Amino acid sequence: MLGSALLYIGSITGWVLMYIHFGHAGCPAQQTVISLTLILCVALTGISCSRVAPHGTLLTSAAVTAYATYLCYSTLASHPDDTCNPMADSAGGDWSLVVAIFAAGISLSSMASSLAQSKTSVIGTTNNDLDKPLDGAADSSTDEEEEVAADSWWSFHLMMLALSLYYAMLLTDWSSQPAEVEGIPLVTSAQDFTVSLSNFWVKFSSLLVALLIYGWTLLAPYAFRESRDFGVEFDF
Repeated sequence: MLGSALLYIGSITGWVLMYIHFGHAGCPAQQTVISLTLILCVALTGISCSRVAPHGTLLTSAAVTAYATYLCYSTLASHPDDTCNPMADSAGGDWSLVVAIFAAGISLSSMASSLAQSKTSVIGTTNNDLDKPLDGAADSSTDEEEEVAADSWWSFHLMMLALSLYYAMLLTDWSSQPAEVEGIPLVTSAQDFTVSLSNFWVKFSSLLVALLIYGWTLLAPYAFRESRDFGVEFDF
């Protein structure tokens, strides 16, 4: 409970500071990004605490909210308009890279710890599969072990591929290195080439995808409860 409270307090503080420094008058794009992040986070928190998502937890929602708040800040800090981004011309963004790598590392650890049931919890299994009769105890046990192993390896390799691409993006900044003339960079600040509209939209897309995926894990078991089994039991 304390951890959840601290994460929400930090997120609320971050929203206020972002409105002050990025979302002031004359910056509608920044105001929209912050407001959309706030609304989606509050909505998903409400869903996770409702009967629609009995598997939802407040701590998970708090962690997702904190991560979304960080992504929102990173998105705003990538906009090239210096009137709405006080950090557009500043250098020293190494700490942001460290935070992103750290967050990705936590995601990797969480994925590894729940790899065996990750496929079922995300896409579920058909009810027809649950109703199939068993031919024999030994054959059933062998088939289940082979199916779990195949699903686990498939999920593992897919997630490792996605994380490898994400780490490559972080370390190379989407390969958007400054152009050089006779070995001399055309920009004077190491941070100039990290601030662009392309980075802004890529990070904003990452923010939306992260929240949509979390929303799917909350709503899919209820929305498809008649046709698929996500391992979630409803009391109504």
